[in-house]
Amino acid sequence: MNPPVLLLHGIWNARAWVGPLAWRLRARGFQVHTFGYASIFGGPDVAVPQLLERLAGTGPLSLVGHSLGGLVALEALRRQPQLPVQRVVCLGSPLRGSGTARSLSEHGWGLALGRSSELLLDGLPDWQGR
Repeated sequence: MNPPVLLLHGIWNARAWVGPLAWRLRARGFQVHTFGYASIFGGPDVAVPQLLERLAGTGPLSLVGHSLGGLVALEALRRQPQLPVQRVVCLGSPLRGSGTARSLSEHGWGLALGRSSELLLDGLPDWQGR
């Protein structure tokens, strides 16, 4: 039996955006759940604690994050490395910062990144976890 999978969407998306991926994974025997968060108005300062709360008391699972979702997943594990997460799959996550985010910011569109701008611009520190 495959371990449960929790999908996290990227910026400017809603939970439903990962629906097609959820469908494909379910068709291959995975138990799939989705995690939605306010990527613009809440940002990682809100999303990470919500994810930590969601993961509290769960059994082993895998996290799959698209873009910003991968950053949110890794930041949650950086804050609480003892979580029962077996693996994290980052799909197009700007781990060292996003060139697109920098370009938007340089051309006066930085507000479109909302409260996720710092994480998207800078990325994450070097990974020290398992």
